[in-house]
Amino acid sequence: VNTIKVDKKKSLIGYNTDYIGFKQSIEPCISNHKKALILGTGGAAKAIVHALQTLKIKTSLVSREKNKDYINYEAISKKVINEHTIIINCTPLGTHPNTKDSPKIPYEYISNNHLCYDLIYNPIKTKFLTKCEKAGALIINGEKIPNGIKEEWLKYYTPQFNPEWFRKDTRFEPAVYPSDLYQGGNANICSVDDVETKFKDVEGCVGIYPIEGFGSSDRSIG
Repeated sequence: VNTIKVDKKKSLIGYNTDYIGFKQSIEPCISNHKKALILGTGGAAKAIVHALQTLKIKTSLVSREKNKDYINYEAISKKVINEHTIIINCTPLGTHPNTKDSPKIPYEYISNNHLCYDLIYNPIKTKFLTKCEKAGALIINGEKIPNGIKEEWLKYYTPQFNPEWFRKDTRFEPAVYPSDLYQGGNANICSVDDVETKFKDVEGCVGIYPIEGFGSSDRSIG
């Protein structure tokens, strides 16, 4: 859950909008692709898998651990790379300040038949994307994902929401920042109980956005 709606009865209703922003950004580029290799198995990867399923793209997840449900990094062969023409980095590897890091995959098998996507957008071009681009792949980063998430969040807030207005209005800012809730902005201690306490008098939506560079369990509130 990354969006919590507080209804008139003060009940909390949870939604997930992470996959919307990703789906909007990748959909125009996948017409010739059928299978995706997902690097990582965390919360972000689960959202990405759901988005790709809605687009009729089959997925395989890659994990550092040996598990019958996942492909281990050591088992990524030329055949695996060739069969999965979409490769998506759902790990934090390469995020600022650790910009020299990248997933350990055989980049030499990537070609101009591939679409490589990195959820990270700080830096704009990670080492993962740089290597994939050098191999001839089309590359996309995650910088457009937050806009899709916030647009979807505002739909829950008001039925009259106009996406065009949102895209053009640069004044849009979160109503509440982490520092408003927790001393020093330490928002990673936030729980559902915290949200219920802080927003018991609120009617509308609480959008919960990931802090870039942290795992899916560390969230900020907007």
